Amino acid sequence: MRKITLMGFILIVGGGVFGSGQPCTVTVPANESLQKAIDAAAPGAVICLANGTWAEHIAIKKSLTLRGEGSEKTVLKGAREGYPVVSVEGTAEIEVVLENLSVSEAKGFCAVSEPQWICADGVQARGKAKLALKNLRLLANGWRGLFARDEARVQLANTVVVGNGAGVFATDSAHVSLQNSQVVANDGVGVFAESTAHIVMANSQSARNSWQGMIGVGNAQVTLSEVQLLENGYDGLLLKDSAKAEVQRSVFRGNRSCGIEVFSESVQIRGTPNAMEGNGSDLCGFVPATLRQPLTPQTTRTQIAVPQDFKNLQEAVDALAPGGTITLAAGTYETGVTLWKPLRLRGAGRTQTTLKAPTGYHVILSITADAKEVVLEGLGIVGSASDGIVAYGESRFQDIQVSQHGRNGIHLRGRANITLSDSQIAANVTGLTAESASRLVAENSQFVRNVGVGLSVRGSAQASLVNSVFSANGDHGSQLEGATITTFHSSVLSENGRGGLLVMGSARVNLVNSQVTANKFDGVWARGSSSVEIRQSAIENNGTDRSCARADQYCNGIEAWERAQVSIISTKITNNADWGVAAYLLKCGYATDSFTGRLTVDAESQIANNNKTGNHPAPGNLCLP
Repeated sequence: MRKITLMGFILIVGGGVFGSGQPCTVTVPANESLQKAIDAAAPGAVICLANGTWAEHIAIKKSLTLRGEGSEKTVLKGAREGYPVVSVEGTAEIEVVLENLSVSEAKGFCAVSEPQWICADGVQARGKAKLALKNLRLLANGWRGLFARDEARVQLANTVVVGNGAGVFATDSAHVSLQNSQVVANDGVGVFAESTAHIVMANSQSARNSWQGMIGVGNAQVTLSEVQLLENGYDGLLLKDSAKAEVQRSVFRGNRSCGIEVFSESVQIRGTPNAMEGNGSDLCGFVPATLRQPLTPQTTRTQIAVPQDFKNLQEAVDALAPGGTITLAAGTYETGVTLWKPLRLRGAGRTQTTLKAPTGYHVILSITADAKEVVLEGLGIVGSASDGIVAYGESRFQDIQVSQHGRNGIHLRGRANITLSDSQIAANVTGLTAESASRLVAENSQFVRNVGVGLSVRGSAQASLVNSVFSANGDHGSQLEGATITTFHSSVLSENGRGGLLVMGSARVNLVNSQVTANKFDGVWARGSSSVEIRQSAIENNGTDRSCARADQYCNGIEAWERAQVSIISTKITNNADWGVAAYLLKCGYATDSFTGRLTVDAESQIANNNKTGNHPAPGNLCLP
């Protein structure tokens, strides 16, 4: 038995050469053309390669075997920019074996893009080809190690796919199986299946890939048995759309986002309990908790203290009886945690008890779609590279502070139903994103100093914001798009880097008894076919950026574009840099007519002292269609 050490993991190859039963039909020395030998060979030939390197683009369209003397001795190397090293294609069924060699260094990206996708892959399998890769190394190819499409069937045994742009990619109706193989340290996804492709992995590993260990999208099928998905840059396994998966006796450890993440309710996933530990969160989205093996058995205890009873927060969650309370002492806990059952997680106060992501991890706290009656209170949640909290289920957050996350402080997906009160969402890239069919109620909370938008609501999500503040965000205070329905009541949108409120798509917004003030550009932008009603509110002092003084820069209280429907009722609109209220029309000074909607102002509204720049004909308060 011998060991091959490769970039931090060890592949053990048993005695004898896999598939070496057939004798060589012809042996090709390194100084002769391999393609010529393939073209001249009879179907079913066994072509043996001596030690050496062949820098060719190899095309195989007949049944045969290519056999080297070992993956470190016999190397097929890319020669044409944007082309695979080896292309195997059969319009009728052919059987091809590649064994005991390396396929490496396909350069560039794609010589021909869709629909052919002739790219810088190590190996491409197309048509009805049947391909076996045995004791192979697919190494450092610019695009993918293996690309299988059409009805191709590919088997990998004792094969290493390492350091490629992506590892293994299957599309159309291709079928790929991996046995005793490793997909490691690829720059993108380890293993990817789309369309109706099927990938089966057994006794194999997908580890340390820069993106996910494995992704299934479309109607793809994924079958995992005794597989290790370890230390990938994002999820161990990510499923979307209507993908299907069966996961048996596998290990998910050290993945920087979720062990398993399921975006869609349409995904079908089942399996045995699987070992999970050290992920950003073990389960995210529509994943049944039965797929995760608890770190400790559930008890009848309804009160658990951390760190007194358990130092590990996930162990405490696993041990707690449903409906119980976990109390966290003051301090910082570097951890990720998955919540799926009713419980209360109580800290000593949002500035005293902090959950912090390990360096480079992408999620701290996951509330799965099955979760109900989850309560978080008195906690700070800080420092993930992506999302602080990912919620698909039902939860109530009280007196929490979510800050310093590389993407969203809080991300609501699926059918999440969240109540947020007396909390602060600050200094994230985006404060809170609510999408899909999620629901948000926020009361007495602050969305402040985020790098981009304070609150983003999109898809068919709904939000109700009461007595809340959206201030000093780098972009808009709030951005609403899609078919959302959102209400701001007794709230403030002020001093944001662009506008107070941006409304797009078919979003519907009610702004009641609220203030939109001192934003750097417009107070309210309405675009698309959105519907905006502003009632008993104040739109004041917007357009504070110095560029608003320019004649070609418009910084209005309210600006309406395209097919937007805007109603202004009993509202005060004063001291804005340009128009108090304007439609995007030539008559208002714009370069074109781009408003065909409806813009109405009732007699009870007060619109005065706008046009502070003096760039518009006096008085410069209203420019309606």
